Order: sequence, then C-alpha cells, then structure tokens
Amino acid sequence: EGNPGYFTGIYPTLYATIEDGIFTLYYDVQEDSRDNVIEWMETDGTQYLSDAVRNTVTSIVLDESIQRARPTSTKMWFYNFKNATQITGLEYLNTSKVTAMNYMFYGCSALTTLYVSGFDTRNVTNMNVMFRNCSSLTTIYCDDDWSESTVLTNSGNMFTGCVALIGGKGTKYDANYIDITYARPDEEGTPGYFTKKGT
Repeated sequence: EGNPGYFTGIYPTLYATIEDGIFTLYYDVQEDSRDNVIEWMETDGTQYLSDAVRNTVTSIVLDESIQRARPTSTKMWFYNFKNATQITGLEYLNTSKVTAMNYMFYGCSALTTLYVSGFDTRNVTNMNVMFRNCSSLTTIYCDDDWSESTVLTNSGNMFTGCVALIGGKGTKYDANYIDITYARPDEEGTPGYFTKKGT
C-alpha cells in the first residue's frame, strides 16, 4: 500500500512435512514443491493432527530455515508426539517474540533429552503444562534461570509427570515443585531441573 507495482511478493510460510516417521518444520517459500506436506497447526495454536498421525512420528527436525521465523506462540507445537525419541534443530528456533509456550512438549513421553539453551523467554507469559507427561525425560539442557521471569503469569503443572527428570547437580523430580520454581540450572544451594551445557 502506497507503493504500487507490478510484482507479486513471495513470502515464506511455516509448515511441516511427515515422511518415514520424521516430522520436519520449515519456514521458506518451497511448500508447494515439497512432498508429504501436512496440515499441522491452526491459527489459535491447536494441532490439526490426529493421534494416529502423531503416533507415526519417531523424530522431530527443525530445518535451518526456521531461524528466519519470528513466531509469537509455540503453543502445542510438539503436543503428544509420544513416540518421538528426539528433537533436533531447536537451536534454530528464535523465541524472542514468543509469549506462549504452553503445551509445547506436552506428552512427548519417549524424549530423554531436550536442548532449550537458546530459548529467549523474556516475553513468555504462559508455560502451563509445557513439559507435562514427558515421563522419560531425564535431562533439559539450559543455562538460563527461567524462574526469575517478571512477566510469566501461568506455569501450572509445567513439569507434572516428568518423573525421570534430574538436574545437572543431581536434583530429582519432586512432585511438590512442578511449576516455574525449578525451571533453572541445578546449582549447589539452588536446586533446579536444568543442566548447564558442559556439566
């Protein structure tokens, strides 16, 4: 508007494919040229995917193109991918504008390790049930103290059911601490569920 022209812009989109058990996220202009593209996410963050489809996924990959995206919500992105044993490429995800991470990894019960060291959570207001029922998850690599957030309003049941989780200095899952309180690196005198890289 205000800049008339004869060209039509081509803008990248966030979309997913599933092939041979691999769920891959892209942010580019190649959606129409890729095979096995799926309807993945509604505008309100709710997944289109049925349980039957999610159950076929054994690995989740964030393509390098994701680093150009600036999502405002990652709500339910990996919701109930209960047979996925790994998520790779999370370091490409720019969360600087994200305000909602609720249900993000909910029900990923086969995951054992997560790398969220690159997450910028300064604007996140909702982490409700973010890791709930990640029952095989033993290690969350993160160097930042999320519990110091001044904007977070909801972190209820964030770690409920993460019964295998152990912080970098040996702090084990405690059902009394399932909200943001222990979302920090495990240090002597400051227990937490996160493990610093290199620990």
